[in-house]
Amino acid sequence: MAVNPSYYGQVREFTGQNSDWPIYKRRLDNYFLVNAIAEDAKRRAILLNALDEEAYKLMYNLCLPRLPEDKTYKELTELFNSYYKVVETPFVARAKFFSAFKNANENVNEWAARVRSLALNCEFQETVIDMMLRDRFIVGFDKGPAQAKLYKEKTTCSFADAIEVAISEMAAAETSEWKEAKIKMEPVVHHVDNKLYSFELDTGAGISAMSEMFWKKNFYNIPLLPSNKNLNVYTGETMPTLGVCKLKVSYNNKINNLDIFVIKNGGPPI
Repeated sequence: MAVNPSYYGQVREFTGQNSDWPIYKRRLDNYFLVNAIAEDAKRRAILLNALDEEAYKLMYNLCLPRLPEDKTYKELTELFNSYYKVVETPFVARAKFFSAFKNANENVNEWAARVRSLALNCEFQETVIDMMLRDRFIVGFDKGPAQAKLYKEKTTCSFADAIEVAISEMAAAETSEWKEAKIKMEPVVHHVDNKLYSFELDTGAGISAMSEMFWKKNFYNIPLLPSNKNLNVYTGETMPTLGVCKLKVSYNNKINNLDIFVIKNGGPPI
């Protein structure tokens, strides 16, 4: 959607399949508040304009025999409130809560946020809610050093304490794995297009690469082919590539046609 430069933020498109109506409604109300939009007709127009085609069709059908444009903003939102209302009993919610486990691709904060979300409709008493969140967070954590560390915590620790312990232990484990990875870096000489060049041998790298400066100095006559691949270095940072240079490389009496990625501010060729 187009953004009015005089307004704070923007209203994103609402899609029935991918958007969460209660969350979307809260964000929309905050948008109206921060931009002092009180006129009902304007609020209604902004809402209807934010609906994708399928969502607008749904609103249109819910409004029949009247048109959406003939209803107030409050009437429109109440129609969606009723339509998207999810009736979930506390025990159904608790069944989901107690059976939840951390996914391998979730980080600590994502898992903690999901545990909080699952507890929303459980109707836990305020006196036990922190204990429930903490227990599910720990018991549902995936196996590994972090879970082992969490299991050793005292039952007096809070949910926030458990999150902090998990974050610290995960960071320590990642650092340890990085240190234990024996990355061998040593210079080797390759024949590239009948010329000798010194490359570094990195046994931890899955590709060959060179800097843009090295490519311009030595292989400017060989065009770069497009590449959408981004490289991840040991620190976890992403390094975008400028393209791929195809070269014939000879090493230890073996000849191969290699794809060598060109990096804008890369170091020595590997």
